[in-house]
Amino acid sequence: MTKHDSTGGFQKHVHNGTCPVLNSISFYLTVKELQDVDVEKELDKDFQFEVAISIKQQTLQDFNWSAITKSKREYDHAVLHVCQATKRRMEEQIRLLTIMDYYSLQPIAMIHGETDKEDNESKLEVLATPPRKRSRDDSQVPTIMEATLYSALISGPFNKRLLSQSYQEIKEEMAGFLNEDWSLCPQMRYACSRLLVGSILLDTTSGRALLVNCVEIYGRRRTLDSHRENSKVKMGMPSTSLLPPSNSRYPAVWPVSIRDTDGNKLIIGTKTFDVLVTSSLRLDCSMDPEIGPNTSNFNLDTEAKSLGTKIYIKKTAWIAAKSSADQPVTNRLTRHDVFFFPIAASNEETDDLMTKPYTIFTLADFDNSHEDALYRIASQLFQLIATSIFNDRRLAKDSVLDLFARAKQGTDIHRHLESIVTLFDNEVREIDIIGNNALNNDLQLIASALSTPIRRANESVAMSVKAIFSPLTYMLF
Repeated sequence: MTKHDSTGGFQKHVHNGTCPVLNSISFYLTVKELQDVDVEKELDKDFQFEVAISIKQQTLQDFNWSAITKSKREYDHAVLHVCQATKRRMEEQIRLLTIMDYYSLQPIAMIHGETDKEDNESKLEVLATPPRKRSRDDSQVPTIMEATLYSALISGPFNKRLLSQSYQEIKEEMAGFLNEDWSLCPQMRYACSRLLVGSILLDTTSGRALLVNCVEIYGRRRTLDSHRENSKVKMGMPSTSLLPPSNSRYPAVWPVSIRDTDGNKLIIGTKTFDVLVTSSLRLDCSMDPEIGPNTSNFNLDTEAKSLGTKIYIKKTAWIAAKSSADQPVTNRLTRHDVFFFPIAASNEETDDLMTKPYTIFTLADFDNSHEDALYRIASQLFQLIATSIFNDRRLAKDSVLDLFARAKQGTDIHRHLESIVTLFDNEVREIDIIGNNALNNDLQLIASALSTPIRRANESVAMSVKAIFSPLTYMLF
């Protein structure tokens, strides 16, 4: 093993022609003439690397370089892989690539048989003849992944799990898929939300990468979705729209952040719908997952950031979304959680009660208090509302009285339930749910009272999500 402090030192060692080992090896590289250049001064003196000679002789025959097909890894990433620098800091990687470009060094492939091949940098390392069978680390060489995404993920804490999956950047076919008319294809509500879960957002202006685990989808038209984005004009001013601009990176698809009284929200908007990200995980650094409607760790608060953000779709999500779109009778994404997650979709790894965000409908199932906890009673009211809408759209007085009797007197929840009870006349046993403004006002007040318990419950969800993607959990499975 011979160690040199700089590439200049190694170059002089080669040019001296006195090393018997080097004399027995043939190198193939492209060379450009250096005129009036002091090599020692051009290179960073702190940069060091080792030259390993592991064979007696290895000769590479001359061949037509133009016939070489493009590698799965792009040039920069092939060089970083060869030099074992994929996990180095970005400054070191840039310095290494600068040196490679300066000397016109090229990554080459040494072929053994028809399929086995190793990337090799002739100036840095000479490899022995590869065996017919050898181990392969599939997690480090993904089947389908762009180099820019690979760079963002390889240095992150969850690279083992993410690099074993296939992603592709949104293309024109996918953009058109996300803008289909719901009135003609109602199943697209479910297909589009399924497509976007598991996606990765990569902000190319900062290098930040975000995994989208859960979303809620809302249509834009009043006749299709009562929870649509408000488009009313107030005092001569139109409301802030999340519609994609004409210069969006993808046709009528773009990610954007908005800030309201509740905090920062991350949206993926199309001309047909808005998707609210409700569960996400930063992939480029170690940060706790964000659970709930607010996303503060990935803020696209300027048009430049939104336009500079790439969206990568998970291969399994694209397959599942197309399958849902091909079935006009599709009216749900899963057989479980039919009542309480009708507009939500989840990544495969986070599609259970422990890893989904808690809502006003599911908070009753949070195991952290006694049976008659106020948050549980209030959430059970919303579960009652949801199941009643699926049945006859009417609310039974007896069911409300049962919840009212369990609520502690003097509390806000007790007072709101009492107000709902008064909506029933003496002889009336059921009231309409849809179009009942008085009932809606009481339900809004109860929902506001649940915001703090939901936030606390989602802290446990964040821990579960982080555990799912941790390297230790991945190794166990």
